[in-house]
Amino acid sequence: MKCSEARDLILESLTGTTPPDRRRALLAHLQECSSCRREAAEKEETVATLRAVPEPRLQGDLWAEFMVALDRRIAEEMTGWRWLVRLLRTPRIAWGAAAATSVVVVALAVILFVWPFSQSERAANDDAQADLSGLVTESVVQSIPSMTTVLTSWKAGLSAPDVSYELVSTGGR
Repeated sequence: MKCSEARDLILESLTGTTPPDRRRALLAHLQECSSCRREAAEKEETVATLRAVPEPRLQGDLWAEFMVALDRRIAEEMTGWRWLVRLLRTPRIAWGAAAATSVVVVALAVILFVWPFSQSERAANDDAQADLSGLVTESVVQSIPSMTTVLTSWKAGLSAPDVSYELVSTGGR
């Protein structure tokens, strides 16, 4: 075993999380290497000192007072515009989820509200064309001027100098 591997395993062996086969390999290395043995002794002394320190305990009702103060502060921060500011400070992941949700909502709205009407309008147009197909003959189609002809005539009439536009009374209406 190399010294670098042994140094990594020393702390693990002191906390008791090293598998038995690796612990045996570490012990064999420590018997041969004095620098790793010295480092292991220093770490063992540090761990023993840390274990001797008692765990801190809160006195009296400090924990209950802390929780009441925390609840009060959360309630204060969630009033007014502060909740909006907090929302705007959310991570990008939350914004991505919001964007994806918005896309899904818009897609569902289109599918549920817009698409059925366009389908029914298409069906109504198809029905209307089917109803008129027997009434509109080729001679009727030939007698209706094209849109280009109508626009050309209209534009020509607007620029004609002899055309006047007057407000005509319709007889008391």
